[in-house]
Amino acid sequence: MTTQDYFLGKRVAVIGAHGAIASIICEKLHAYGVNLIEVSRSGHARIGNQGMSCDLSDAAEVRDLAAELSLNCPDILINIAGVQYCGLMEQQHTAQITQTFDVNLIAPIIVSSGVLTAMIQRKSGHIVNVGSGFGSVPYPFFATYSASKAGLAAFSQSLRRETNRSNISVTHVSPRAVETELNGGTARIVGRATDMAMDDPNFVADQILMAIAKRKKSHAIGRKERFFGMLNTLLPDLVDFGLKGPTQRARMALSGQDKA
Repeated sequence: MTTQDYFLGKRVAVIGAHGAIASIICEKLHAYGVNLIEVSRSGHARIGNQGMSCDLSDAAEVRDLAAELSLNCPDILINIAGVQYCGLMEQQHTAQITQTFDVNLIAPIIVSSGVLTAMIQRKSGHIVNVGSGFGSVPYPFFATYSASKAGLAAFSQSLRRETNRSNISVTHVSPRAVETELNGGTARIVGRATDMAMDDPNFVADQILMAIAKRKKSHAIGRKERFFGMLNTLLPDLVDFGLKGPTQRARMALSGQDKA
């Protein structure tokens, strides 16, 4: 079965549809012939069959979105929205911390919970959570982002184990850094100082769609990232040691930015 074959004729909801990677995914899904629901802050459907509005940092709006999707449940739910703070932890504002967890973790959990009853009743469905390699290898200067993405990975694994007899698939995808506006500014400074690999958004979109079509349990993008994810689980002290030099270089680069 090709990727297009898996998606053809399905009803797919993309949460965070106007993001850099999500926009590409929506374009590809539209070309595949899906019944596409684009969920974004504006609620505008650029190319999809339907647009829905939701501020994912607003608990009431997220609950309303979950309730609405439960009434007309999609075949596939893709949670890809995300926000990111990169910088010194002591300089991150409380509002930014709250928003990071609301958008990256709480909203996907609530929306997934909202569609589960309908998926279980019809005995089919696919929930996709797009996380980050920083969820398996928590990275300095991305503390809250790493924590929220680690939580999303754990939620995905737990949900998959809970629903494994309901014919419901749960896929978790972990991209590494991507060439988008999200990784501009301070994130780019840290990335350059630590020789962080940056992927093309089109490549990442294809990897996500491939993982969904193959109904993979999890898919981490990048061989080195997969290796370090396993290493961080088994020998975290070794990863600590390996990150000392890059962390120091990034800290010096950030200090230089402050002085500028």
